[in-house]
Amino acid sequence: MNAWHEFYDVVGGVAATLLGLLFVSISLNAEVILGPGNRHAKRLAEQAFSNYLGVLVISLLVLIPGIGFTLVCFSLSGGLWVLVRAYQSATEHPGGFSRFALLRRFLAPVAAFGILAYAGFEMSSGYGEVRGSMAAGVLVLLISATVVAWDLLIKIAEEKFAAHSK
Repeated sequence: MNAWHEFYDVVGGVAATLLGLLFVSISLNAEVILGPGNRHAKRLAEQAFSNYLGVLVISLLVLIPGIGFTLVCFSLSGGLWVLVRAYQSATEHPGGFSRFALLRRFLAPVAAFGILAYAGFEMSSGYGEVRGSMAAGVLVLLISATVVAWDLLIKIAEEKFAAHSK
């Protein structure tokens, strides 16, 4: 794992930077995200935050020797949280979006946490090298967070355009 520290340094830095930009975006557009009837925008913000935070935590966990069991626990709890959020999004279905479109964005983080749980299990069992699996899970989670953050920015722009058009 020592050979991968630089990779996780970069990925952790990217996640921290994008997390900071997400905070700025949410702060500047709080009325759109937290306003009445904008649960979808709030869920997008929460999911992007959770995914970036997941990447950041995993990047920090790599520095700990023997992280296999910790990675399994973190991945299973992260995956469970994504499933809870997916259920909440499906049951609080806002108009104008299909349930499939709402749930589709949860597939990548569920897959990423599954890959990471597998990698953690393999690490803790001592079955073999899992650097590629772990890196794949982190990258899928990072890309998913960025796609969700982009969807959030589009939602904010649509809300602001609609407000100015009235």
